[in-house]
Formats: sequence, structure tokens, C-alpha cells
Amino acid sequence: KYVGEYRNDKPSGQGTETFADGFKYVGEFRDGKRSGQGTETFTKGDKYVGEYRDGKRSGQGTYTFADGRKQEGIWNDGEFQNAQTAPRPDSTDTKKEGKLDVGGALIESLFVTIGFAVLGGILFWLIAGRYWGKAKAKPYQLGLWWGAWSVFISVMVVGGNNYSKGLGQLVVSMILVVPTYFVIGFIAGFVFRKLKPIAGTLPTVANTPSSISGASDIYFAEAMAELSESRMDKGLWARCFAESDGNHEKAKASYIRQRVAVLAKLQS
Repeated sequence: KYVGEYRNDKPSGQGTETFADGFKYVGEFRDGKRSGQGTETFTKGDKYVGEYRDGKRSGQGTYTFADGRKQEGIWNDGEFQNAQTAPRPDSTDTKKEGKLDVGGALIESLFVTIGFAVLGGILFWLIAGRYWGKAKAKPYQLGLWWGAWSVFISVMVVGGNNYSKGLGQLVVSMILVVPTYFVIGFIAGFVFRKLKPIAGTLPTVANTPSSISGASDIYFAEAMAELSESRMDKGLWARCFAESDGNHEKAKASYIRQRVAVLAKLQS
């Protein structure tokens, strides 16, 4: 039985619907269906107060059981969404449905971070792994090194922020952000090495007597002083020592020639 407002021969507006078994609904209707705010009262004593849409519980609502327990939260198509169950008034049970699993969230976050760190590490090694443990003397070498680190960091950041948004969003973000970070890192490293070269790594003049002909005696004195005071350019000394097959005298002579060439080049 329905008592209430009609529109186009259908229950629309405020009304009351009563059934033979004692079930009763009081609230809003639209096009013949429960829609809006309303209250359901059941024969067994249960009661629902909340929102409806197209004849079903949808929106904010509270279901109260005959024994005093309550279910409160968001409903959708008659089903609970993110609802919590309150204990009976005389019960010491404090368990709540939908309680946030903090431990599970932390574990998931840890595994996600590790996964993207591994991916970033693989990309880093592919880009600049050959320079690991070596001096990045040339601008492009330091550029690749800094660019690789930028890729490593951006993969972890972008992955951590977008993995829960779906594969499509994750891939698009990676494509847009990671290459940009690489370019910024590469340019920064390249410019830095251009402005601040490693000592002794500027192009040297060929290691022949003619390459140092006309060089100032000051350069020879400086090279000799570096040897006698053990403040040689370690990289250059190691190369001369290796090329001389461990012969110290030959290595010293080679060091002086090449160091004079470098000093002359720096002053030119």
C-alpha cells in the first residue's frame, strides 16, 4: 500500500509504502522508486535510515539491528562500501570492519619501492655502468653519470606515486618524466665538467721531443719539482709508469715531457 505524492501516475515526492508482512518505508520517491532520503522499518526490529537511488540503498546510511548493533557508512546498489560495524551496546568487542591495515600497507609500499629501485638500477647500469669506479673526466661521461642517477631517482619517485593509478597512467608518467630527468641530469653534468675539468685531463700534446720544443724552462722546473716533492699528477704518473714497464727513470722522463706539454697547453 502506498500513501503519498504522485507525478505522472507514479509515486514521486514524499510518501509511505507499507507491506503485508509489516515492512514499512517512509521517505522520498522518484518515478515510482525510492530515491532520496528515507527510512526502512523491518518486522524483526531492524531499521535503516539513509539515502536511496533507483530503489536501492545508495549514499550515506545507517542500518541498526534489533540487538543494537549498527552498520554505518557509504552504500552503493544496496551493498556496503567502506562501512564500519559498531559493537552492541553491552559488548566489549571493539572489532571494526574496514579498519585500515597499516602493516599490510607498509609491506606493500616496501615491495613497490624495492621493485622500482631494481628497475631504476637496471636503467642506471645500462646508461652509465661502464663508468662505475672510474674518473668521469670528459663532459659527456659526467653527463651520462648524472643523467643515469636522475633516471634512477625519477623511476622510484614516479613509480611510487603512480603504481596504484593503473598501468596506463604509470607508463604515460614514466614516458613523460624519466627522459626529462635524464636530459636535465646530463646537461648539468656536462656543463659542470666543462666549467670544472679534472686536473691533468686536458688534451696533451703528442709525446715527442718536438711537442715540447720551445717550452719555457719554468715548465720543466715545475715538472721536476712535482717529482722530487711527490706531488705528481697521479693519473699521468700512473700512465707513464705503465708505459715504461715499471722503469722509474724512463717513467720520470716520460712524466716530465708530458707534464711540460700539459702546462704549456694550459698557458696557451
